[in-house]
Amino acid sequence: MPAAQLDATVEYLLARVVGTSPTITKAECVAYHGRPDHPECKNYR
Repeated sequence: MPAAQLDATVEYLLARVVGTSPTITKAECVAYHGRPDHPECKNYR
């Protein structure tokens, strides 16, 4: 893995995963999947 990709991965994990609540929100699901109508996001509020 190139250093830049590793840095981006660590930055993502720190911003989105580490220290957040264990419950995923609709906004987090949409941010991850890129669209609010994604099937994985239908059960989130």
